Amino acid sequence: MRNILYLMVCVFLAACGRVWSKPAQILHASLNGVSCVIELDLGANETVRVYSTQRKEIWRGISKSLKPWKIIVGDVDGDGRTDLGVGVYKTTRFHPVMAKRPFVYTWNGKAFVPKWLGSRLTRPFTDFTFAAFKSGPKLVSIEEIKGGGNELAVYKWDGFGFTRVWTGCRAKKLSGLAVSGEVVRVWSYGSHKTYRTYAWDGKALKEAKS
Repeated sequence: MRNILYLMVCVFLAACGRVWSKPAQILHASLNGVSCVIELDLGANETVRVYSTQRKEIWRGISKSLKPWKIIVGDVDGDGRTDLGVGVYKTTRFHPVMAKRPFVYTWNGKAFVPKWLGSRLTRPFTDFTFAAFKSGPKLVSIEEIKGGGNELAVYKWDGFGFTRVWTGCRAKKLSGLAVSGEVVRVWSYGSHKTYRTYAWDGKALKEAKS
């Protein structure tokens, strides 16, 4: 009986375009002043779901075919509306190779709608996040450089996409990107692994005390 019940649940979930899986990411955000939970479920056909704090589904979207690997929330242009960043892995018309790409959607009151479906940043990147710096909102990324290694890069929204305003902090490898206020933290790999802390001074990231 238990096996039959389990099979019925699996069939129901499959019919809904969902498999029994734990969300890869869970974020908390305010949409139009309403506290919500945003989940990335890699086992669903529509991978991103927005719920109220009472678990009532508000919206779902972002096709599994885009191969999403990360979600972030912020306000990329300072207009007061919540933006959703989605890291996807796909080809594009003008860059027909599989690569990580940053897609940005904005909340219109009912759904997340496309704001910028960029084909790429200045260079190939491994990670990205939004930053609410006092000098204005930014996008911070870990990018690959010619000859090997990584650098941090900072971008601003220019109305049609992102323009790079700074790059630096080169290392053999960078990972674990995190931003809090004016502070950017990242793991740096060289002769040994180091957790580095940088502060944004309005023009550049400067190394700071951890």
